[in-house]
Amino acid sequence: MKVLQYDVIVVGGGLVGASLALALDRAGKRVALLEGRPPRLEGLDQGWDARIYAVSPANRRFLESLDAWPGAERLGAIEAMDVRGDAGGRIQFAASDAGEPA
Repeated sequence: MKVLQYDVIVVGGGLVGASLALALDRAGKRVALLEGRPPRLEGLDQGWDARIYAVSPANRRFLESLDAWPGAERLGAIEAMDVRGDAGGRIQFAASDAGEPA
């Protein structure tokens, strides 16, 4: 049996896990990216998925540095968000809280 060795194991291949794994790989680390289930690819035939992400300007620059920023065709500037969960959870935030216009 061959034993694989990694510097870092990232659990979860979503936006955060995948970008972290890519950044660590580019920094010369041996990275394993683990995902609990296969990706859901149905509905992606149009080249995008319907999820919405709020990405700060600093995180945008980070993703751009990895060549992982998708371009401007589906992007919009958001000034504030009000997110509500299934069990009554809620979070509200605004770009102005961070001194940013959007």
